[in-house]
Amino acid sequence: MGRKNNLSVGKFSFVGRVSMSLHDEVRIGQYVCINDGVEILTASHDVADPRWTQFSRPVVIEDYVWIGIGAMILPGVTLGRGAVVGARAVVGRSVAPGEIVAGNPARPTGKKRSEQLNYNPCEYLAANRAWLVEG
Repeated sequence: MGRKNNLSVGKFSFVGRVSMSLHDEVRIGQYVCINDGVEILTASHDVADPRWTQFSRPVVIEDYVWIGIGAMILPGVTLGRGAVVGARAVVGRSVAPGEIVAGNPARPTGKKRSEQLNYNPCEYLAANRAWLVEG
C-alpha cells in the first residue's frame, strides 16, 4: 500500500512475504533479512488529536539487520546496523546498532551482536543460491 518509489532495498537483502505501508520512505540496507509476516508501517493517526489526523514517518533499516517472523515496525523507527528484532516483537522506538530486542513493546534483551558482521543472508536460500553465489 502506498507509493512504490518510497521503497529502496540494498543488495543481497532478503525480504520475505512482508506487508509495508509506503506512505513515507522505507530504506532497507544491504545484507538485511526480513522474515515472513513482518509488517512495516510508515503512517498512523494521532490519537490525541480530536480530528484524528494522519501522520507519516520514514522507516530506516540499516545493513545486516535481522527481523524475525511476524514482527511489526512502527513509523519513524530506525533499526541500527546489525540490530536483531525478535519474532512477533512490536518496535515503536529506534534500536541501536547491534542491539537485540524482543517483546511487545520491544525491549532490549541485554545481548549484543558482534560488530564484525560479514555474511550474506541470501546465501542460505537454496532456491536463490545458483544465481547469487559464483562458482
